[in-house]
Amino acid sequence: MTPEAREQIVDAAAKLFAEQGIYATSMAQIAKTAGISRAWLYRNFDGRDPIVQAALARYSGQAAAMLTDADRRERSVEQAVIAVFCHLVTHGRRQRYIPEALAADPASVIGPAVIELQRYLVEQRAVLPEIQGRIAAEAIARLILSAITTTSITIDFDDPEAVAAFAQQILPRLLTAH
Repeated sequence: MTPEAREQIVDAAAKLFAEQGIYATSMAQIAKTAGISRAWLYRNFDGRDPIVQAALARYSGQAAAMLTDADRRERSVEQAVIAVFCHLVTHGRRQRYIPEALAADPASVIGPAVIELQRYLVEQRAVLPEIQGRIAAEAIARLILSAITTTSITIDFDDPEAVAAFAQQILPRLLTAH
């Protein structure tokens, strides 16, 4: 399968997941929306789960790209991480399939996100030693996961201003070497 064909399928699936949820989306609907036969879809994906994982991998890749884009020398590491945190939480809560998929398979996004954030903190910007960078990256990734997938209790994570206030209060503490 060509990369373009794979993207076409993942695009169609992500659109359907966002509209009606993962579990309400059938392989037949994905094939129809992608403009391909069900047989061809099944030849390339043995079920819905690999397509969900591909959509999540794309989301994780976008997160890594956002961190790189947010990283400008005139912007502090703290500001860059807060900007990406706010974007991921706000966007993740708006896309119906993201919380559903993250709740079903958090490791598919958490693992790559932690690795990328740790690389950024320890190697690219060298603001934390390796062990502390790993802990900070894991904590931040888990905060993002929790904010996207759980119901708001005292903080309205559907409100971008509340997300920013939360991030500005919590994240700097994680990004400081002790």
